[in-house]
Amino acid sequence: MAYRIDNQLFRGGGYSHVSAHWTARFSNQWYVFSLILFTLFHLFLSKVVPPTEDELYYWSWAQSLHWSFFDHPPLVAILIKISTSIFGNTLFGIRFFASIFNLLIFLAIASITPGKKVLGLVLLTPLVFFGSILMTPDIPFLLFWTLFLLWLVSINKSFSQWGGDPISRVYRASPVHWERWVLGGVLLGLGIMSKYSMVLAIPCAVLVLWTQYRLASWFRGMTLLCVIAFFVVSPIVLFNWKYHFAPFMFQWNHSLSEGGGVFGEFLSGQILLVGALPLLMLGWVLLRKNDICSQPVFHVCFYCFVFPFIFSIFQAAKTHVEANWALMSYIAFWPLAQHLINQNSIRFLEYLMLGLGFGPPLLATALILVHMIYPLKFLPPEKDRLGKHQALYEVMQTMKNDLEQNMRAEEHFFLPTYQLTAYFKYLGLKADQIFPLGRPSQYTLEPVDPCQFENIIVLSDSKEPNYEALRCFSERTLLKEYSVEVRKKPVSQLYLIEFFRNS
Repeated sequence: MAYRIDNQLFRGGGYSHVSAHWTARFSNQWYVFSLILFTLFHLFLSKVVPPTEDELYYWSWAQSLHWSFFDHPPLVAILIKISTSIFGNTLFGIRFFASIFNLLIFLAIASITPGKKVLGLVLLTPLVFFGSILMTPDIPFLLFWTLFLLWLVSINKSFSQWGGDPISRVYRASPVHWERWVLGGVLLGLGIMSKYSMVLAIPCAVLVLWTQYRLASWFRGMTLLCVIAFFVVSPIVLFNWKYHFAPFMFQWNHSLSEGGGVFGEFLSGQILLVGALPLLMLGWVLLRKNDICSQPVFHVCFYCFVFPFIFSIFQAAKTHVEANWALMSYIAFWPLAQHLINQNSIRFLEYLMLGLGFGPPLLATALILVHMIYPLKFLPPEKDRLGKHQALYEVMQTMKNDLEQNMRAEEHFFLPTYQLTAYFKYLGLKADQIFPLGRPSQYTLEPVDPCQFENIIVLSDSKEPNYEALRCFSERTLLKEYSVEVRKKPVSQLYLIEFFRNS
């Protein structure tokens, strides 16, 4: 018998499994090695890519921490405070956790993904290849969304084993102890402390449990989870209470407002940033629902992809939403996509899906990489976002040097937008946003009245700004004009203007 078994193994029955084991092991090692290389690349890139206005905006929050902030919860500011206290107020210091958290996110996703082909391609999309260095609320939000997803997978596995054992169902009302529900509540709360969108994890978890298990087995646990999460996010509640819930209402109205939707812009953003595979495979996922949901891991992934993804598409159809709205749904999509591709026996269909899905973003990554080294001539300077960020950053540094040389750096500056205000604050200047110009921001929660000063300096994109908030000043003098140039072509003008009272 032993000889026959060994002979069968030799002829392919068993050695195929051994071969598959070593192939999978090699694939996992290659993936981890690639992630480490990507992280080193991102850490380098974080030092050389010019900052975005929003990153400097979040950095300014870290200089004066509060329970929360007008635009987002406080975790991004707390992380920037920690990293800059170690590495200084440099771009590397601001962005350090972005690269590290991205590494953790993709290691976590890989733990439930049956293969690395799809994830390997995802790493080459612009969203990951370049966007992973940007320190925004999306970074901690996606990390805790991913950890909550893994927690929900472990919970669902426990329920699945319990549901299949009638003796366990008799002697145990629920297979999950309260400590695990507390852990889920902490992860949920930390996600909400990163971004309000984390609340979508609650209906995802409810759908996973409600569609498979009786209410009595998980309702108390979910209630405990929500109580713990509320305790974790209580600083946000206190902050909103102080300002009569104006920050929360601003985000609520922004997310649910109707009119002005640019659906094509949203879809094109998804296709270029991360690829069209989620859109191409949505129907496939829905058609295979029963098969997918028969396995605990993919049962969780199904609802954590379909619910937030369809919600994002619905919102994009009726109002203007940013391209990052659908990001959390992709965390659950990549394991699903790899699972369905593995089950597909038609190789041509696999290549077609991956080609159509990842072709545009991989091309975009290649073009951006070339553009960073040798600017593409066919891209108009006014459309060159990377070039404009670099040009504006250089102009701001020049402006600061001019102010210091003319002994004007100690003056009080007022700016019409939160983005320009953030630049000035990062340069170490006393700056405030003119209220109510621009959109509301953290700077306008307790606005500084410019009329309390005898003279101020205003940076404007207009040579003759007609701001109602500055009517108290009778005179103005143009100090200097600055041209923001991309590839030697002016794309915008900025004017430093002094306002003062006529004594």
